[in-house]
Amino acid sequence: VKAVKEMVRKHGDAMDQMLAGMEDVSVSMLAILEEDEKTVAGFAEYYEGGFKFALGPEQPSPANLTGPARQAYENQRDVALLRRDAAGLLVKRSNVAMRAEQRDAVQSARAVLVGVQSVRAGHTEMRNNVERLTSEQVTALLKRLAGDIQAVRENLKRL
Repeated sequence: VKAVKEMVRKHGDAMDQMLAGMEDVSVSMLAILEEDEKTVAGFAEYYEGGFKFALGPEQPSPANLTGPARQAYENQRDVALLRRDAAGLLVKRSNVAMRAEQRDAVQSARAVLVGVQSVRAGHTEMRNNVERLTSEQVTALLKRLAGDIQAVRENLKRL
């Protein structure tokens, strides 16, 4: 504990600067991911809209077709509708996955920011009270900070 206190005294300023930088990066990363989330949602709506179209005017009009010609026309129309619906379903499923992935990234980035802020607050507390803290308090604070740092690392991996 004595070595920890000495390290806090000696390298406290550098650690403060590093933690402030980490917080700035976390804020920027969160802002970028939130903007990306909006962009993904916009693209998803655009692409899904492309599969809501009607097949268009039929040439020649189905009323003029009889027998095998009408059957061939209806078969082609059914195939076109199936293809359109299948492609639309694939786009919709892909968009759902993209939105979920982006939402998860934003949540992880928020958790990273909260974790970095917690580590920074803990370091500030330790630095401001380094002379008054008992060995048990230093140990408890270090354990809490270690847990916060581990949570930050895990959330960064999810990005």
